[in-house]
Amino acid sequence: ILIILVVVLYKPVYRWFNPGNQEVPEKLVEQPPGTTEEKQNLNHITPEQTVSSEEKTQPISAAETDTGNLNLQPEPQEPDTIVYGFFTDLRDGQTYKTVRIGNQLWMAENLRFETDSLYQKPDDDFPLRGIYDWEAAMKAVPAGWRLPSDDEWMELERFIGMNEKELIQKGCRGNSLGLLLFVKVNHINGNNRYGFSALPNPVKKENSQTETEWEFADFWTSTERNEDKAYTRRLQADGKICRLEGGKSNARSVRCIKYLSL
Repeated sequence: ILIILVVVLYKPVYRWFNPGNQEVPEKLVEQPPGTTEEKQNLNHITPEQTVSSEEKTQPISAAETDTGNLNLQPEPQEPDTIVYGFFTDLRDGQTYKTVRIGNQLWMAENLRFETDSLYQKPDDDFPLRGIYDWEAAMKAVPAGWRLPSDDEWMELERFIGMNEKELIQKGCRGNSLGLLLFVKVNHINGNNRYGFSALPNPVKKENSQTETEWEFADFWTSTERNEDKAYTRRLQADGKICRLEGGKSNARSVRCIKYLSL
């Protein structure tokens, strides 16, 4: 009997002498910050629940979770700022604005260097009339620069958002991407987002002495298609960028390019 009484009375007597070690109901126990239990509970917080008094989780948009309607058209890479510079052609003292687009440095103006085979010279009424046939264009480029190749034009097109399938297609493609390279002038609703500053220019066609058009900007590339033709780029007023083949005896504008040191 004595042994039973000692066992029964031990726990309440021990608590009376040790109040600091009293048991607390489990539901009132406060876990210190950063415990395993709290970290596990954070994994189950919904977008509307409060994580703390200062920070809330953000609901995930449908665009981030819907994988059944992916847009494979790449987003154009936005320039942090348009970085302009200047280049002076020591051959004739003319100064050109330049612009950095991705890893490329482009002239932001058409070349105007006069050669013996220059079709139309710039003048006060038509300052953009520096247009060349292909052979003249290849020779007119200043030292340290070059006539951009078909691939280098595709790199520019990729940078502003053209998808890979369209890049290699011939003809007009890119929807309205060309307007990102055009300035706003007359009926062309360009926004010149990358500082390329294209303007519509006159174009001489084969077997024509006077024909000019102002609906597009037409440029040579250095890439030959065959003995008689080379690849060109045409920025149209509707925003399409056309990858075409042009007769080398035709006359088009020239933009020069160089790569930047990374």
